[in-house]
Amino acid sequence: MPTAMTASSDNINYWNENAKYPKYNIFRLANTESSYNFRPLPPLANTFLNKLTMLTLRLNRQGTKDRPFYKIVAVDSRKRRDGRYIEQIGSYNPMDDGVNFTLDVAKAEDWIAKGAQPSDTVRDIIKKARKESLSSEA
Repeated sequence: MPTAMTASSDNINYWNENAKYPKYNIFRLANTESSYNFRPLPPLANTFLNKLTMLTLRLNRQGTKDRPFYKIVAVDSRKRRDGRYIEQIGSYNPMDDGVNFTLDVAKAEDWIAKGAQPSDTVRDIIKKARKESLSSEA
């Protein structure tokens, strides 16, 4: 039965000599009094930190040629324009006159509180929706 590999000095020397990046130490020991020189992990080891998702509030185009309307959606910024989205929070129809949007302001503010960045057009729509909700309450 194979034994579990521990972070002994023999294993550290083996891994540091035979690793793809031998100058970096892949073990972090609790023993800080060791005379062994510990170096930081290579930048590639922390790639999961670079994959944090950036959320955006943006328009998702619907409709036909020359007759567009848009869904206002919360989406991962790496997704394509009309790709899958997380949640729809409203709609926008530029072909209509007057108030040409619907927006759940509470959901929009919730997504912004979570770190979502609205696009320029969505930011303007949110401002208009806030004004409209304030004027309807008064």
